[in-house]
Amino acid sequence: MQKQAGAREDETAQGRVERHTAEAAKPESVRGRTYGKGLVYGPRVERFRKPAALNGESAGDTSGLQDQGDRADETKSSASEWFEMQFSIHKAEGLVKREACAVFPELRDVVKKLQRDQSTSRDAESADTLYAIATIQPSKVDMVEWSSESAAEKDRLLENFVGWATAFCARIKQRCDRTEPERGDDAASTMTFADFVEPCSGHPGLGTRSSSIYSEVDSMQFLLKYPAIQVAQCTVISHPIWRTNIYPATLFVVAPLNIIIGTIDNMLFRESSREPME
Repeated sequence: MQKQAGAREDETAQGRVERHTAEAAKPESVRGRTYGKGLVYGPRVERFRKPAALNGESAGDTSGLQDQGDRADETKSSASEWFEMQFSIHKAEGLVKREACAVFPELRDVVKKLQRDQSTSRDAESADTLYAIATIQPSKVDMVEWSSESAAEKDRLLENFVGWATAFCARIKQRCDRTEPERGDDAASTMTFADFVEPCSGHPGLGTRSSSIYSEVDSMQFLLKYPAIQVAQCTVISHPIWRTNIYPATLFVVAPLNIIIGTIDNMLFRESSREPME
């Protein structure tokens, strides 16, 4: 039963991949905004379950989703159960790819193997690729201000992201491990990668640290073409809607795109529905 549910979820995700890929390919005059050429999905703004609600759920376990629905039926939802976040998925290219390999030592060998294997892949759509997931949370206060209120807000947004990203990476690895036998190869340990940039330090959140530090400002400029502005001695990103009331952070994943999107969708906050979002 779980396997069938997972298959339906992946098929739904694959349909969304195709639609968003077509949308990303449209010219600026149609889409209304210019993004980086590697954009394949999004940007979308969604409500996600708080990290505490994700703890204990495995990648293929739907009981947590059922519990979430049961709780929502019994009690009114509140903002304490979810947080809002924009996300977009990009093929990691150019500057972002080089910086990711410098920051994540384990990623370097994976990327080398990808470069060798992708040229011989018989199924380009399902082939593993290095993706960057750019996330931005709206903040209650301007993040360029230095105050006790902004410090508390940064702590809150950091907790949201790190908890969500840790759960996401675990689910990606579990799902890819399950699908490897069906794909007919033994590349699970070398071809699956999932980690995130720890926003406070610019270092890996899960893996081994290097001497390099990841720049979220450079990343958001490259991936989303958002402008950077100078505030005193700092350079910050300005969101088209939220301006500088934002908290950006990035993840890097090597996995099929439909698995990435399906995993994200299963982490959305759904007030009363027990089924994956369409």
